[in-house]
Amino acid sequence: MLRKSHYPMETPRSVSMNTLPNSAFRASSFCGTGSCVEVAHSADLIAMRDSKQLRADGTCEDILWESADGWDEFLEAVSAGRPATSGLSYEVVETGDVHVRSESDDITLTFDNDEWVAFRSGIDNGEFRSK
Repeated sequence: MLRKSHYPMETPRSVSMNTLPNSAFRASSFCGTGSCVEVAHSADLIAMRDSKQLRADGTCEDILWESADGWDEFLEAVSAGRPATSGLSYEVVETGDVHVRSESDDITLTFDNDEWVAFRSGIDNGEFRSK
């Protein structure tokens, strides 16, 4: 089941797995562990998922959504190491894991330090911008 986590009010629509096939999701070129932050672009929405949550049939229960503008703000915040003010937030916890949470839903994705460092390196390399 695809759970819609964050749809901006100005973009009311339904997005299904048919709209975002697995081939639409990309990991950072710096991800070498096999478990990665994955991102897909769909028109004016961006989807984020955790490759560790992929099922055998290719579906993923927890997917975070953000508008293109909100996504770019989130990327800037992550790159600068400051709190995000978009619909997504992130927190580095004592274990070194990073929790990414949708502000509009009760969904949290958890990434280990290696996954997050690869994601941040991809951000700094310009791999995930919406525009």
